[in-house]
Amino acid sequence: IDPYLQKQRQKAARIAIGKEGVTRQQAELLADVYFFSEVSGCGGPDAPIKRGRDWIVPVRVGYAGALDGALRINGSTGAVSYARHRTLLPKDFAKPLRY
Repeated sequence: IDPYLQKQRQKAARIAIGKEGVTRQQAELLADVYFFSEVSGCGGPDAPIKRGRDWIVPVRVGYAGALDGALRINGSTGAVSYARHRTLLPKDFAKPLRY
């Protein structure tokens, strides 16, 4: 595993969600870590968009960066979900990366 990704996974696993819910900075970190751990090494997440208490993060994949749905980050728990992929809580990022 890439040392930088491992460091970011550990940082994501330690996120403390306050009364106001997941912050934009936390949503960006969770989206990046989830994308590069679970989705693809090519492409990346766009900027998070606040929707109610949750965050929606458009996903770009492949060399051309084609839009391919969006990650959803639960604003209360930090759980990250994406179509056809497993849902992870921040604490799950402390576990070894599964390929």
